[in-house]
This record gives sequence, C-alpha cells and structure tokens, in this order.
Amino acid sequence: MKLLLLALCCVASASAFLSGPGAAKIQGDLGKVKGKEVDIVYTVFKQNPDIYAKFTKFSGKTPDDIKSTPEFATLAKQIIGTVGDYGAALGDDAKVKAVLDKMASTHKPRGVTAALYKSFQKTVTSYLGVSGPEWDQFFSDLIAYVA
Repeated sequence: MKLLLLALCCVASASAFLSGPGAAKIQGDLGKVKGKEVDIVYTVFKQNPDIYAKFTKFSGKTPDDIKSTPEFATLAKQIIGTVGDYGAALGDDAKVKAVLDKMASTHKPRGVTAALYKSFQKTVTSYLGVSGPEWDQFFSDLIAYVA
C-alpha cells in the first residue's frame, strides 16, 4: 500500500507544470515579446530553415520576402501568441493542458518534431536574452506534451 501511494505521488508530481517563482519568471520574460513578434519569428525562420520549410504557404519565398507582409505578421502573432498563452497559463495545469492540447492538435499532423521545438527554443531564448532552469523546464514540458 505504501509503495502504491509513493508511486502515485511521484506520478502526480511529475505531471505538474512549472508554477510559483519559475512561472513568474517565464511570464515576466515573455512580457519582452510585445511588439516583437514579427522580428522573433523572422529570426526563427532565418536561423532554422527546417522550421521555415514547415510553412508551405511561403514556399518559393525567403523570410526576407515575407517579413513585411500582413500574412507574416498574422502568423508571427499567432505563433508567439500561443507561446504567450502557454506562459500565461502556468500555475494552472488545466489551462496549460488546454493550450498544449490545441498546439498538439495542429502541430503533430504537420510533423513538428522535438528537434524543431528545441531549435525554436534555442532561437527564441537567445533572441530574448533569457536562460535558466525555468526556461529549460518551460520548453521541456512543452516538448514532452506536444511532440
């Protein structure tokens, strides 16, 4: 019986997403993205052609070709908005799961892999000038749930 309770406690704690001070750090850092969505996604696309290739509606065009278009601005706001929604939901696992379920439903069918998410993480955290165990967990949780 004690072993069963211990196992259940381990499973319950392993499923919890970032919360408390770690969540507050992520949420504060994500405040830096306001108004920079286009530049962030442009940087992701320029540095990660494998990610850019997933956006077939821009086939035959370079990131430079599309950066100033309304379609790209809309896409950038959606991408960064989803990351922001995930960050804003931290501290409420049910809300986090809802955001990540929606992300998984659109990304898994497109073949978005853990490696692509890790490339996205590297570029975004570098762009924002952020790092630390909170950011590692933020993206590790996302990747584990969505990829």
